[in-house]
Amino acid sequence: MKKNNIAIFMSGLSMGGAERVAVSYANWLVNNTDTNVYIIKLDQEESAYQVDEKIKIINYDIKYSKFRLKNIINRFKFCYSKLRQYKIDVVFAMFYNTQAYVYFTKPKSCKLIGSERANILKVNFIIRFLKRFFAKKCDGFVFQTEDIKKYYPKKLQKNSIVIPNAISNKKIYEVENMPKKNIITSLGRLTEQKGFDTLIRSFKKVNEKHKDYILEIYGQGEDENYLKNLIDELNLTHSVFLRGTTNDSAQKLAQSKIFVLSSRYEGMPNALIEAMAVGTACIATNCPFGPSYLIKDGKNGILVDVDDINAISNKIIYLIENEDKRKKIEKEAIKLREELNVDIIYKKYYDYFCDIIKKKFDRIRFKKIILALSYRGYLKWIDSKTYLKILYRLQIGKKLNLKDPKTFNEKIQWLKLYDKNPNYTKMVDKYLVRDYIKEKIGEEYLIPLIGVYDKFDDIDFDKLPNQFVIKCNHDSGGLIICRDKSKLEIEKARLKINSCMKKNYYYWGREWPYKNVKPRIIIEKYMGDNINDYKFFCFNGVTKLMFIATDRSKHDTKFNFYDLNFKLLPFSQHYPNDSRELKKPINFDKMISLSKELSKNMPHVRVDFYEVDGKVYFGELTFSHFSGIVPFEPEEWDLKIGNMLKLPKGKKYEK
Repeated sequence: MKKNNIAIFMSGLSMGGAERVAVSYANWLVNNTDTNVYIIKLDQEESAYQVDEKIKIINYDIKYSKFRLKNIINRFKFCYSKLRQYKIDVVFAMFYNTQAYVYFTKPKSCKLIGSERANILKVNFIIRFLKRFFAKKCDGFVFQTEDIKKYYPKKLQKNSIVIPNAISNKKIYEVENMPKKNIITSLGRLTEQKGFDTLIRSFKKVNEKHKDYILEIYGQGEDENYLKNLIDELNLTHSVFLRGTTNDSAQKLAQSKIFVLSSRYEGMPNALIEAMAVGTACIATNCPFGPSYLIKDGKNGILVDVDDINAISNKIIYLIENEDKRKKIEKEAIKLREELNVDIIYKKYYDYFCDIIKKKFDRIRFKKIILALSYRGYLKWIDSKTYLKILYRLQIGKKLNLKDPKTFNEKIQWLKLYDKNPNYTKMVDKYLVRDYIKEKIGEEYLIPLIGVYDKFDDIDFDKLPNQFVIKCNHDSGGLIICRDKSKLEIEKARLKINSCMKKNYYYWGREWPYKNVKPRIIIEKYMGDNINDYKFFCFNGVTKLMFIATDRSKHDTKFNFYDLNFKLLPFSQHYPNDSRELKKPINFDKMISLSKELSKNMPHVRVDFYEVDGKVYFGELTFSHFSGIVPFEPEEWDLKIGNMLKLPKGKKYEK
């Protein structure tokens, strides 16, 4: 069974709560599940946290530019490339900006899961709009509390899950029963959000009554100078200390008698979780949205109003002077370890991710069942218009617009229904089309024919050369390449060809030209290994663009699209681009000329050629490229190519 490829997409892995959660979850995934785990990040810096060696870290590998816009474009290119290179099934992006990079660049098969880790009400209107916008674009979403979930669209809420933060710091479990010191601790970025100015003012009253206690604040941030000046102003330089960052927060919290969270707003505060988990009595502001989820007021902690200086100082003094109460709170607080154990929390994450992947594969499985049934003719009772609407929705993921088709894929569906030129049947027949080619451009462009048969048992293999190609004339895929007749498994070939002969290719994609093709088997000369296909898109006798299909014989097909100046076009379809710089075929101009001749008076046809030893050979004519049900990436090229295709007027639908 195929392993899932899960990626966590981050701007970087510097010191921070989200960054620590990302690394912790990735480490858990790679050690507890049968999953390939990747961390994709938009910088080249080392991680501040230890990453398991089994995790593939993908650093941003494009040179930084002095132009901001170019850097943004390069990040999109980086994301686009890596999600395809590593065939990522699910991306977990914690912030709206990383969600944006993934949403606009991910393959259709890749699922995006987002999360909200802060108070959406405390950001400006533009950021709030962007958060909600990209949240709606996610296939799944993780909230940390039920309260914050309510501020997002109801449709998103239905597809989301609430999972609190896990206790991801392993050192939490190594500091049990440490002796407590007369220290009050707080921890977080030195920003206005964290309310450290309120805490310092509150401690002024505590210091007046309990000179033996100190306040230690760990963290860095833009408010550092402001807080230092406030400490000086309140004459607390010998009692309040800004300690900077620490790699051992668990020990600092465990040896403190009291922890205070003075935040004005929060998501799910990691610092409070860790303080409770090491068994320290905690006082927290009752700010939206996290503290009240963790603290049962008076039982495992104490809640106070935001920016209430007197309440904070009074509760600190209360815990200092009531040791029994403080120890009871410590005993209850440490129980949080069981609730937020990494195995419990990260298992919830993983199960949710698997649900999102399963929905994807359920749709794929359903689609395969529909296509298999149709290919065998079991769905031929469904009229073509209805069937194509179903097929288009399954494959493209959108409603089919037949009244006013705009995109290339939409127009292909329209042509299937309304453009029923009887000559098309001969043109898609790989045997009868030879007469058309001979008449239009000459017999010299045909691959030499060895034989044509009505059934497999008519083939006399003793009379065949050592190398040859067996094809069905009426489908796509009925192909056997024989490079050495002595190694050909004839019975296996019989089963494959006979299976194809029983099927009417028309019922798979309702491509009308195939409906009345009489099934035959043709055997052609073997032209060599790994020959490139040159496929030209023609519209009413005018060739507009082409693509080269490479490495088909290696089962590693790649497509590169080019304009008629042989300039590489920036899109892909179904198969990845070939990273090599492909050479322009020697007969490129001749192929363009021949494709124009073969496509006259047709709204659209794709004309295929090979080039062998400097000579051009005809491949096939296709009126419905990929049956018009394979997306372009980026999607805008579906519309651009659609603009090249002008539909004929006055056509009527006939079943």
